[in-house]
Amino acid sequence: MKWKIITDTACDLPQLDNGEIGFQRIPFVISIDNTNYVDSDTLDIEDIVSKMEKSEEVCHTACPGPGSWEEAFEDAEYVFAITISSQLSGSFNSAVIGANMALEKDPERKIHVFDSRSTGPEMTMLVHKIVEWIDEGLSYEDICIKGQQYLDETHLLFALSTFGNLVKNGRMPKIVGFVVGKLRITLVGFASDAGTIEVVGKARGDGQIVKKIVNEMKAHNFNGNVVSICHVMNEKLALRLKDAITKEWSAPVEIMQASGLDSFYAERKGIIIGFH
Repeated sequence: MKWKIITDTACDLPQLDNGEIGFQRIPFVISIDNTNYVDSDTLDIEDIVSKMEKSEEVCHTACPGPGSWEEAFEDAEYVFAITISSQLSGSFNSAVIGANMALEKDPERKIHVFDSRSTGPEMTMLVHKIVEWIDEGLSYEDICIKGQQYLDETHLLFALSTFGNLVKNGRMPKIVGFVVGKLRITLVGFASDAGTIEVVGKARGDGQIVKKIVNEMKAHNFNGNVVSICHVMNEKLALRLKDAITKEWSAPVEIMQASGLDSFYAERKGIIIGFH
């Protein structure tokens, strides 16, 4: 094939509705009580989340190895790879090593690896944008440049009520997880430009969560372009947020169930919002 887009499973998009462009997700592995679960399209999210909640051990994830990336790079002429933030995982470095391995075998192949500095919806938005640019006839080089510019312009917000795995895996201070658990509140935050997690406020109840998210979108100068939402078994909140966004801006909103990796960190009822 000529064109291909590859992501790790931090991207929640299950498939691409474009037969001319290849699409593949390289899976993370989720470990719970010494049992490994591949983050595939058939992973039972309810089962995985329940197992994590019951586990007394530290659950963790493993990013795809360079060999998995290398193999995925080898069946297309022009390849774009998108990974979760390099500040949260080794997936970006693994993809770069895999790209170098593939280029050693075929120096003429074109491979570009994007560090999303984010996760989930923001990665999905870039996938859709790359497809749009390919369909418009843009060159590989122009897409590489425009893709990075697009990531600089997009933003990611989240609303989480449980931070157990983020705390256990060193992504969030212990005191934050303790306070959230005791007070039964939801924290709203964003992915910084550096790809780290920053908390900006708290909320109780879906109404406050939606209001806080909409206000944060305004603070980030959202102008009604496009929104992508993933949720962990919380479609009710996702739809309520969609209604608020379309009422405020008439913006197109995409909603998806989070895959295994985003479910691992966002946990039950978590919601992640990407916007441009």
